[in-house]
Amino acid sequence: LWMDANAELRRPLTAIRHAMDTQGYFLTVAGHRFPTPKTVRPATLRHFDCQAAFASNQECTSAYLGVVRGSPLHGLLPSLDKCASSRDCLYPQDAVGNTNQRRDQSVLNAALCDSSITCDADRKFWMWAGQKVFTPTEDPSSWNSLVLFSRRGHGAPYSPRDVAAWNDKRRA
Repeated sequence: LWMDANAELRRPLTAIRHAMDTQGYFLTVAGHRFPTPKTVRPATLRHFDCQAAFASNQECTSAYLGVVRGSPLHGLLPSLDKCASSRDCLYPQDAVGNTNQRRDQSVLNAALCDSSITCDADRKFWMWAGQKVFTPTEDPSSWNSLVLFSRRGHGAPYSPRDVAAWNDKRRA
């Protein structure tokens, strides 16, 4: 199981573990469509021979990856590694920051392009800071159905004594 640096686990891994036990992997959505000029460069698509129609797939996030050895997703890892070893694939010359190539996330989705592997779109797995329609509880230890939470650009204290001050500042 891989979790990016901006990720928080808010609940036990039961649902994620179930997906890994039954499917052999766990992926969740990024909230974008794929492929688009905003999400991937043509060189990355060519590397994986991705012929998907414009915005025809749900984009999976690379912030949370659960991979079981021997699973279909595990079988794709060598091709992801090969792409990551090539600047022309991972970050082509026409890439401009994160505005049109998200490096590992672009590579992951290009590799998934023609596979039957899908990402789980249940909101409890793709909540992020700043989202207006489904907000987490202020106190990370309070229960709501949220399992995974992304704080990209919205750091938070992890010491219980600092949580109240951080919440007050955030509301101000």
